[in-house]
Amino acid sequence: MNKHERRHVPSSAGAIKDIVFGVEDGVVTALGTVLGVGAAVSDVSIVIIAGVAALFAEAVSMFFGSYLSAKAEKEIQERNIITEREEIKEKPKMEFREMVGFYMRRGLTRTEAVKVIKRLGKEKFFKIMLDEEFGLRDGILKNPLRVATVFWLATMVGIMAVVPFAFTANVKLGITIAVGLSIGTLFIVGALKSRFTKRNWVISGAEMAAIGMVAAMVGFIVGSVFHVAA
Repeated sequence: MNKHERRHVPSSAGAIKDIVFGVEDGVVTALGTVLGVGAAVSDVSIVIIAGVAALFAEAVSMFFGSYLSAKAEKEIQERNIITEREEIKEKPKMEFREMVGFYMRRGLTRTEAVKVIKRLGKEKFFKIMLDEEFGLRDGILKNPLRVATVFWLATMVGIMAVVPFAFTANVKLGITIAVGLSIGTLFIVGALKSRFTKRNWVISGAEMAAIGMVAAMVGFIVGSVFHVAA
């Protein structure tokens, strides 16, 4: 692999978006719940039950929601592939002109564009068309079950916001540890994301941690209001 190739983001990095979203959602859901319930009650068992229930409900929702979304996207892409093959077969000249125009917009002369396309061959030409028109690299479709599983596992990382309460009878101490673990987790995920985005890892980690904590604090504020009202 040469230096130019190493500067590119690997295709396997596509799942990072799902992981980041899932982790952030799971941590915020679980932490927001334990902060809210913990601010309203002093019974650790209630905090645990509420946190686990909220997290599992969110994880299941994320699993099926992402599965159905990815499945719908796959079905649309499959239809596009069929349509594209039919157009190449039935209207080859039109598709050829379309591809020539694509390369000419990127700086090639018409003669150079025609030579490039002819050297590609029909199948390679077809895959490039899919990539350019529908974003399908090499015609590869997403696996809905894989996407859903990644979302589910990433969301379940939020369980660490509940775990501290299983080792202490003090709700306030449990909240303190849960907040610390959650900030650390969000920061680490944000920092790891910088490997693909090439941003400063400290800024990337701090950004994700800050956004997650702001969202989770909403739960604490709501719980505090109910505690005061009681």
